[in-house]
Amino acid sequence: MQANSFSIENIIRELGEGISILDGGAGAGCFRYADFTGCSIVALDVKPIAGVKDPPNVERVVGDLENLPFGEKSFHLVILNYVLERTFNPAKVIAEITRVLKPDGIFYLSVPDAGSLDDRMFRIAHKVTHPSSWFYPDPDYHNQTFTVESLRGLLGRHGFSIVRRLAYPGGFNWMPRVFRNVFLRCCRTLDINPTRKGNIIALAKRGNFEEEVHTVRYVCFGCGTPVGEITLDGVHWRCGRCGSMNLFFPLE
Repeated sequence: MQANSFSIENIIRELGEGISILDGGAGAGCFRYADFTGCSIVALDVKPIAGVKDPPNVERVVGDLENLPFGEKSFHLVILNYVLERTFNPAKVIAEITRVLKPDGIFYLSVPDAGSLDDRMFRIAHKVTHPSSWFYPDPDYHNQTFTVESLRGLLGRHGFSIVRRLAYPGGFNWMPRVFRNVFLRCCRTLDINPTRKGNIIALAKRGNFEEEVHTVRYVCFGCGTPVGEITLDGVHWRCGRCGSMNLFFPLE
């Protein structure tokens, strides 16, 4: 299975026109809303997002994932794209998603793998650069840590099974580009692969399902896109999405 089969856009296309979608913790939007004008989209965030121009099928809502302002069984698809790790009570969030998701709906979520160097370095760097996060709640911090096992357990306690799961490397996209390039070159010189583990994408449904597991070995350090196949140019390869040249780290 190709990495792009896990893209939010392709999941929406699989479900078809006319579905209702909740983009939780949306920010400006985790996918191109303008490409899906046949769907009803609710973009929820804890604060208003300025400067965005949405198509008429998009409703902007200010709200809290722990207390969703929607009725039961409202959505065919709920998306939490790198949001759950920033919440303070993930069990309450999942309970609310269970309430607003239709019985046969899809829950799409992505989280960093807590066992990855990428996530560990982010948490350390954030504490150093944002000292107040030691003492006050910080919605930009990875307040929760997840492994595949803990994520599966959290979902299972609310009646969900992971139907499809993708594991792909960490891209260190949170790092300023200059620092990231220096760090990656040092890793390459020392023959260290920092991209082992990284991120988890899961598609979950209520009920008991067998879990399909897929792995992608490469990720673009420029845009974070998981890539299945690459063409080497020396020790570099080019991302087909953003055009960035990436250092190659051999598979282990």
